Amino acid sequence: MWVLAPVLLLYVVVMTPAWMHDHQLAGLVDRALGYPLPKGSDLGDYEPQSEVRPGADLCNYHVRFEIETEASAEEVLTYYRTAKITPLGEGDLAVNVWEPFGPPASPMDDPKENGGRRRIIVELQDNHHDGGFWDLRCL
Repeated sequence: MWVLAPVLLLYVVVMTPAWMHDHQLAGLVDRALGYPLPKGSDLGDYEPQSEVRPGADLCNYHVRFEIETEASAEEVLTYYRTAKITPLGEGDLAVNVWEPFGPPASPMDDPKENGGRRRIIVELQDNHHDGGFWDLRCL
């Protein structure tokens, strides 16, 4: 039993920065998904994705989700760039959107067959969080 105590203590010390970043990332996901969607939009079928990414000894938080909307990709981009989603850092959120390109995989992917609705992927990135040196994912 006493042999395991130092190993467990080392594990907790090493993992604490990662747990803190995961908690902050989860808050960003909650704020992004809790923000009202553009008019005439719904969340897509896919689960939102989020991860902590490296950025020169800093951590970057990355959130991606899909919406189904009547709006164009440019309208969605403008909507999320002006959204009041609070970032963790002092800067603004970096926002990218894109519409999948290519022949539709099913009639639901074709705006002509889906009442003018299209799938758009929204990507938010909150950059430059301290503590990256201690979180091994940020190296």
